[in-house]
Amino acid sequence: TPGTVGVCHGTGLLDRAISLGERLRGDRATAHWTHAYVIVSTNGDTIEAQARGVVRARVDDHPDRLVLPPPAGIDGKAVCVYAASRLGDAYDYADDLLLGVDALTGWRLHATHTTSLICSQLAALALAAGGWDCPEDPALVMPADLAAWLAPAGR
Repeated sequence: TPGTVGVCHGTGLLDRAISLGERLRGDRATAHWTHAYVIVSTNGDTIEAQARGVVRARVDDHPDRLVLPPPAGIDGKAVCVYAASRLGDAYDYADDLLLGVDALTGWRLHATHTTSLICSQLAALALAAGGWDCPEDPALVMPADLAAWLAPAGR
């Protein structure tokens, strides 16, 4: 469904670092999820922040995935419009480094670094554009947070 967010598990070095950071934040069953994206069409097109920036991709690019139902009352069209408005925005590995420092220290450095987007930040901002009241500063949201907040009970 357009306006839906998905999370997936990757196996690259950055994915392993994200998963480790999630585990360091606490014993979380959702630490498995290392990437987030916004589904923008019924055909499975996505918009997501990757190393090359905010790009279009496909749900099928992520075989180990969990599609999260949008919160009640979310305007899916507004979610998609916001995600599309960020196409071409930069991705910066410094964001990942700052989030890692935040996870280890409890600081909030990443929230002050606003020159680029990470995947889960893009998803949280898109949902917020659709009317979602994000429980955390979107700059600090991780894929595991989205899974914990949006996954139906028991998943």
